[in-house]
Amino acid sequence: MNWPRGLFRVWVVASVLWAIGYAGYFWHSCSLQSDGDHWCLTGELNDRIEPLRYFGWRQYLYHLGWAFGVPLLVLLIGSATYAALQWIVIGFRSK
Repeated sequence: MNWPRGLFRVWVVASVLWAIGYAGYFWHSCSLQSDGDHWCLTGELNDRIEPLRYFGWRQYLYHLGWAFGVPLLVLLIGSATYAALQWIVIGFRSK
């Protein structure tokens, strides 16, 4: 059994589902106004909403960070955990 390859595939599937889920959350947090603009959460602390067409790079970076940064963080933590466990198990093997 190849644990690293299997866990990586699980991570890929979970990351895609996470990104789709976050995109759905973001889109459903928007509301369509009578003038045709979509007003969405900016991601700032006071839960401010703005028209989507006025979003700046900070708002896009915030939402991209949640969509793709969380899966990358999980990959880094999982890889470090796997390497540490592998190192521990190798330490118990007899020579």
